[in-house]
Amino acid sequence: MESDRVRYRLLWLRDAEKACELAEAEYRCNNEQAKKIKNSILSILNESGLAYHINGDQDYCVPSTLDICIEGVSSEALMISTKQFCGVSNGSACTSQSYSSSYVLSAMGIPKDQIESSVRISWGHGVNTEDVLDRFQGLINVAKQMK
Repeated sequence: MESDRVRYRLLWLRDAEKACELAEAEYRCNNEQAKKIKNSILSILNESGLAYHINGDQDYCVPSTLDICIEGVSSEALMISTKQFCGVSNGSACTSQSYSSSYVLSAMGIPKDQIESSVRISWGHGVNTEDVLDRFQGLINVAKQMK
């Protein structure tokens, strides 16, 4: 009886170890895809001719999110004008139901005029990379028209 318990525990530990290995491999794969998407989005931004800067130190940001300030473009107007392309936010996820500016960006010391021109873009694992980039290009085209 005791030997059966030990055997079941050992089998469970082996299965748990394998599950952890698979989860880690999937995490690494998802992270790499997110980094590639972020780099492609930054390339689109660089080629757009729009003046922009990234909010936050990218060494401490998750690879599937980008918070950018597009100078001279109202984030609220951009959000309303690009609903057909993608979902973006001008506040934190906690305040996504309101149009109040991001308290996180305020706490980071970012000036109010830059906060009012900032949007947060995020994407999840398993997305079609080309689809994300096409939609982001649509957002950039609208932003150019707003300048």
